[in-house]
Amino acid sequence: MRDRILEAARDLFYEKGLDATSMRDIAAAVGLVPSSLYNHFPTKDSLVKAVMERNFEAVDPQIEPLFEAEPSVELLWTVLQAHAFQHIRSLKETMLFHLQGAHMPQQVRERVLELRHVYEERFYRLAEELAELGLVTRHEPRTRMRFLLSAGAGINSWFQPGGRLNAEAVARVYADMGLAALDARRD
Repeated sequence: MRDRILEAARDLFYEKGLDATSMRDIAAAVGLVPSSLYNHFPTKDSLVKAVMERNFEAVDPQIEPLFEAEPSVELLWTVLQAHAFQHIRSLKETMLFHLQGAHMPQQVRERVLELRHVYEERFYRLAEELAELGLVTRHEPRTRMRFLLSAGAGINSWFQPGGRLNAEAVARVYADMGLAALDARRD
Protein backbone atom coordinates (compact mmCIF):
# COMPACT_ATOMS: atom_id res chain seq x y z
CA MET A 1 0.00 0.00 0.00
CA ARG A 2 2.84 2.38 0.84
CA ASP A 3 4.26 2.07 -2.69
CA ARG A 4 0.83 2.63 -4.23
CA ILE A 5 0.36 5.75 -2.11
CA LEU A 6 3.80 7.10 -3.02
CA GLU A 7 3.27 6.47 -6.73
CA ALA A 8 -0.18 8.07 -6.70
CA ALA A 9 1.11 11.05 -4.74
CA ARG A 10 4.07 11.47 -7.12
CA ASP A 11 1.77 11.35 -10.14
CA LEU A 12 -0.73 13.81 -8.67
CA PHE A 13 1.98 16.20 -7.44
CA TYR A 14 3.53 16.08 -10.90
CA GLU A 15 0.23 16.57 -12.76
CA LYS A 16 -1.54 19.05 -10.49
CA GLY A 17 1.23 20.56 -8.39
CA LEU A 18 1.83 20.29 -4.67
CA ASP A 19 -0.55 23.02 -3.62
CA ALA A 20 -3.42 21.80 -5.80
CA THR A 21 -3.17 18.18 -4.65
CA SER A 22 -4.98 17.31 -1.44
CA MET A 23 -4.61 14.31 0.81
CA ARG A 24 -8.20 13.53 -0.17
CA ASP A 25 -7.13 13.39 -3.85
CA ILE A 26 -4.34 10.96 -3.02
CA ALA A 27 -6.56 8.80 -0.85
CA ALA A 28 -9.14 8.60 -3.64
CA ALA A 29 -6.46 7.64 -6.17
CA VAL A 30 -5.51 4.56 -4.13
CA GLY A 31 -9.02 3.70 -2.92
CA LEU A 32 -8.62 4.79 0.68
CA VAL A 33 -10.67 7.05 2.87
CA PRO A 34 -8.61 10.08 3.91
CA SER A 35 -8.39 8.98 7.54
CA SER A 36 -6.72 5.73 6.42
CA LEU A 37 -4.16 7.68 4.40
CA TYR A 38 -3.24 9.60 7.55
CA ASN A 39 -2.40 6.27 9.20
CA HIS A 40 0.38 5.89 6.63
CA PHE A 41 1.44 9.55 6.44
CA PRO A 42 0.40 11.86 9.28
CA THR A 43 0.85 15.02 7.18
CA LYS A 44 1.07 16.05 3.56
CA ASP A 45 4.60 17.28 4.25
CA SER A 46 5.63 13.80 5.42
CA LEU A 47 4.16 12.35 2.24
CA VAL A 48 6.00 14.85 0.01
CA LYS A 49 9.23 14.03 1.84
CA ALA A 50 8.65 10.29 1.40
CA VAL A 51 8.00 10.72 -2.32
CA MET A 52 11.26 12.58 -2.79
CA GLU A 53 13.31 10.24 -0.58
CA ARG A 54 11.94 7.25 -2.46
CA ASN A 55 13.56 8.49 -5.63
CA PHE A 56 16.99 8.65 -4.01
CA GLU A 57 16.42 5.26 -2.35
CA ALA A 58 15.78 3.77 -5.78
CA VAL A 59 18.72 5.47 -7.49
CA ASP A 60 21.52 5.41 -4.94
CA PRO A 61 21.87 1.62 -4.66
CA GLN A 62 22.35 1.52 -8.44
CA ILE A 63 24.82 4.41 -8.67
CA GLU A 64 26.93 4.13 -5.50
CA PRO A 65 28.51 0.72 -6.24
CA LEU A 66 29.79 1.98 -9.59
CA PHE A 67 32.13 4.35 -7.77
CA GLU A 68 33.90 1.47 -6.02
CA ALA A 69 35.93 0.78 -9.16
CA GLU A 70 39.35 2.32 -9.67
CA PRO A 71 39.16 5.85 -11.12
CA SER A 72 39.37 5.70 -14.90
CA VAL A 73 37.93 7.40 -17.94
CA GLU A 74 35.83 4.28 -18.54
CA LEU A 75 34.38 4.63 -15.03
CA LEU A 76 33.65 8.30 -15.72
CA TRP A 77 31.77 7.35 -18.90
CA THR A 78 29.84 4.64 -17.03
CA VAL A 79 28.73 6.90 -14.18
CA LEU A 80 27.76 9.70 -16.54
CA GLN A 81 25.66 7.26 -18.52
CA ALA A 82 24.08 6.00 -15.27
CA HIS A 83 23.33 9.61 -14.29
CA ALA A 84 21.54 10.16 -17.59
CA PHE A 85 19.55 6.94 -17.18
CA GLN A 86 18.54 7.99 -13.67
CA HIS A 87 16.99 11.17 -15.02
CA ILE A 88 15.34 9.39 -17.92
CA ARG A 89 13.82 6.69 -15.69
CA SER A 90 12.76 9.12 -12.97
CA LEU A 91 11.24 11.81 -15.14
CA LYS A 92 8.38 12.65 -12.81
CA GLU A 93 10.45 12.67 -9.62
CA THR A 94 13.14 14.89 -11.11
CA MET A 95 10.67 17.25 -12.74
CA LEU A 96 8.68 17.38 -9.53
CA PHE A 97 11.63 18.89 -7.68
CA HIS A 98 12.53 21.24 -10.53
CA LEU A 99 8.97 22.47 -10.94
CA GLN A 100 7.73 22.31 -7.37
CA GLY A 101 10.89 22.56 -5.25
CA ALA A 102 10.17 26.17 -4.31
CA HIS A 103 6.73 25.12 -3.04
CA MET A 104 8.01 22.26 -0.93
CA PRO A 105 8.20 22.68 2.80
CA GLN A 106 11.64 23.86 3.89
CA GLN A 107 12.51 20.60 5.68
CA VAL A 108 11.63 18.61 2.53
CA ARG A 109 13.65 20.91 0.29
CA GLU A 110 16.60 20.69 2.68
CA ARG A 111 16.37 16.88 2.76
CA VAL A 112 16.34 16.68 -1.04
CA LEU A 113 19.33 19.01 -1.26
CA GLU A 114 21.16 16.92 1.36
CA LEU A 115 20.53 13.69 -0.57
CA ARG A 116 21.48 15.37 -3.84
CA HIS A 117 24.73 16.63 -2.29
CA VAL A 118 25.72 13.09 -1.25
CA TYR A 119 24.88 11.82 -4.74
CA GLU A 120 26.75 14.59 -6.58
CA GLU A 121 29.80 14.60 -4.32
CA ARG A 122 30.80 11.18 -5.69
CA PHE A 123 30.95 12.65 -9.20
CA TYR A 124 32.97 15.66 -8.04
CA ARG A 125 35.51 13.46 -6.26
CA LEU A 126 35.89 11.26 -9.34
CA ALA A 127 36.51 14.28 -11.57
CA GLU A 128 39.11 15.61 -9.15
CA GLU A 129 40.84 12.21 -8.86
CA LEU A 130 40.97 11.87 -12.63
CA ALA A 131 42.39 15.39 -12.90
CA GLU A 132 45.13 14.50 -10.42
CA LEU A 133 45.92 11.42 -12.53
CA GLY A 134 46.10 13.61 -15.65
CA LEU A 135 43.19 11.75 -17.29
CA VAL A 136 40.91 14.79 -17.51
CA THR A 137 41.57 18.50 -17.57
CA ARG A 138 43.02 20.02 -14.43
CA HIS A 139 41.19 23.25 -15.20
CA GLU A 140 38.10 23.35 -12.96
CA PRO A 141 37.12 19.65 -13.06
CA ARG A 142 34.64 20.11 -10.20
CA THR A 143 32.93 23.05 -11.92
CA ARG A 144 32.80 21.16 -15.19
CA MET A 145 31.26 18.17 -13.44
CA ARG A 146 28.69 20.41 -11.76
CA PHE A 147 27.74 21.69 -15.20
CA LEU A 148 27.51 18.13 -16.55
CA LEU A 149 25.30 16.97 -13.69
CA SER A 150 23.00 19.94 -14.23
CA ALA A 151 22.80 19.15 -17.92
CA GLY A 152 22.00 15.54 -17.08
CA ALA A 153 19.24 16.63 -14.75
CA GLY A 154 17.83 18.68 -17.60
CA ILE A 155 17.33 15.61 -19.78
CA ASN A 156 13.93 15.18 -18.17
CA SER A 157 12.77 18.48 -19.64
CA TRP A 158 13.11 17.32 -23.24
CA PHE A 159 13.43 13.54 -23.40
CA GLN A 160 10.40 11.86 -24.94
CA PRO A 161 9.99 8.09 -24.68
CA GLY A 162 9.35 6.84 -28.19
CA GLY A 163 11.12 9.87 -29.68
CA ARG A 164 13.91 9.91 -32.23
CA LEU A 165 16.51 8.83 -29.66
CA ASN A 166 15.82 6.04 -27.20
CA ALA A 167 17.04 6.14 -23.61
CA GLU A 168 20.23 4.21 -24.37
CA ALA A 169 21.19 6.54 -27.22
CA VAL A 170 20.57 9.64 -25.12
CA ALA A 171 22.64 8.23 -22.24
CA ARG A 172 25.52 7.37 -24.62
CA VAL A 173 25.50 10.83 -26.22
CA TYR A 174 25.42 12.45 -22.77
CA ALA A 175 28.34 10.35 -21.52
CA ASP A 176 30.34 11.08 -24.69
CA MET A 177 29.68 14.80 -24.32
CA GLY A 178 30.71 14.58 -20.67
CA LEU A 179 34.08 13.11 -21.61
CA ALA A 180 34.56 15.88 -24.15
CA ALA A 181 33.63 18.56 -21.60
CA LEU A 182 36.21 17.18 -19.18
CA ASP A 183 38.76 16.78 -21.97
CA ALA A 184 39.13 13.12 -21.05
CA ARG A 185 42.14 11.27 -22.34
CA ARG A 186 41.23 7.78 -23.43
CA ASP A 187 43.92 5.13 -23.79
